[in-house]
Amino acid sequence: MTQTWAGKDTKSVFNECCTVCGSTSFVEMHHIRSVNKIRAGDKVTFAEFLGAIMRKQVPLCSYHHGLLHKGQLN
Repeated sequence: MTQTWAGKDTKSVFNECCTVCGSTSFVEMHHIRSVNKIRAGDKVTFAEFLGAIMRKQVPLCSYHHGLLHKGQLN
């Protein structure tokens, strides 16, 4: 089951706007938790697989997403 998600990291969300400024241009999803530790294991349970797909995400425009990763957006 480690290869079954075929590169899909999260549920797709369309028609979202930036939660900071409300922009609908160049919206990116910021993922709250990483799935790297799930992919590193040899055996993945169904619950871990579902958790990787259903993880929390926040829509942000590319400008605010960059600020958040630089630590300049609270």
